[in-house]
Amino acid sequence: MTLPVSHGSNPLLLIPLKKFGNKFCIQYTGDKPNRYSIRGEIVISLDWTLLLQFFNFFVLLFVLNKLLYRPLLDIMNQRREKIEGSKTRALELENAVDEKMQRYQQQLQVARSDAAEERAVLRKAGHQHETQITGDAQQRAVVRIKGIREQVGKEAAAARLVLNTEAKALAGQIAAKVLGRELA
Repeated sequence: MTLPVSHGSNPLLLIPLKKFGNKFCIQYTGDKPNRYSIRGEIVISLDWTLLLQFFNFFVLLFVLNKLLYRPLLDIMNQRREKIEGSKTRALELENAVDEKMQRYQQQLQVARSDAAEERAVLRKAGHQHETQITGDAQQRAVVRIKGIREQVGKEAAAARLVLNTEAKALAGQIAAKVLGRELA
């Protein structure tokens, strides 16, 4: 009976299993005895100690599972759940922020449209007020110009009257000087 084994970079060796009494033992017998064999001694013996080593391995596996692996896996699961919860919370917050931003944009749009309407109303009212003020000013100007024209007309008539009277007197004086005598 042989057991296939690879050692380092060397090719696969077939190691014979020899029976010593009721045990099977492995002994290295390669092409380089100093490297693969330990002075012809038995390296691994296949007896009840192998079962004891398996039992020790499973006990160690059980103990490590209880003391190390499960607590570590529990911590990792808690961390994963916490991370997923944080991601879910972040997504909820992001959605809430997006929703608030949409509401803000809508309110801003409504405020802008209200402001534009108010501005238009104020412009119209301002234009009407301007038209009223300019109309009133034109009417006052027309009334004042009319009053000034009447006053100028009265003053011109008074001045004509005075000038006519003075012109007659002046004409009489000129005629008296030209004729050398006074006119009656």
